Amino acid sequence: MRAVILGCVVVLCRVGAAQADAVADCNQMRDPQLRLRACSQIIAEPGYTTNQKAVAYRNRANARADAGANTEALADFNQAVDLRRDDPTSYTGRARARLALQDFEGAIADYSEALRLTPGTVSSHIGRGHAHFVRGDTTAAIADFTEAIRLNPQSASAYNRRGLAYRRSGDLGRAIDDYTAAIALNPIYTLPYNNRGYVYEAQGRKDEAVADFKSALLSIRR
Repeated sequence: MRAVILGCVVVLCRVGAAQADAVADCNQMRDPQLRLRACSQIIAEPGYTTNQKAVAYRNRANARADAGANTEALADFNQAVDLRRDDPTSYTGRARARLALQDFEGAIADYSEALRLTPGTVSSHIGRGHAHFVRGDTTAAIADFTEAIRLNPQSASAYNRRGLAYRRSGDLGRAIDDYTAAIALNPIYTLPYNNRGYVYEAQGRKDEAVADFKSALLSIRR
């Protein structure tokens, strides 16, 4: 009887170790194929908790989205959200997949839910602002980028993106101001040089446009 008990303990320990390995492999980001296999194992097999399966769906979804398989990623994010409706990262991940699939309304809804769960998240305001921007609502986009800047005045990306929204709305002066602010925060950030150069070009300020385009090229080479 003692031998039987010891044998059962050994088996349970091995099962536990195998499950721990699968969880670790699913969470790592160095090897996408290993991540996909491990997450799929957790999803398919019994013995894992609901939270572990939710994380596995989310991680597999991110791996699939990184590979450009956004339809499959969306299906996994849907499962992750169904299993854990209080996880903002599943909503932001699904928002990115929906953006890639041009479901702008769905992306905005997901970013909004993520912000309801974790108010004041800069990346979610930037993400939702981008979704508003590509949908064509520059007013809503500017509002989100402005809030992101209020929360993090050091965000060169938020300034650059708000500059794009101002430019599309026709406010070239504010667009230039935001591109200039982005460059001041990050002098090797290529995009605001290019974007400001295009505005200068549209205004007929050719020398300033050429200078910005050259600066953009130099920042790429650094």
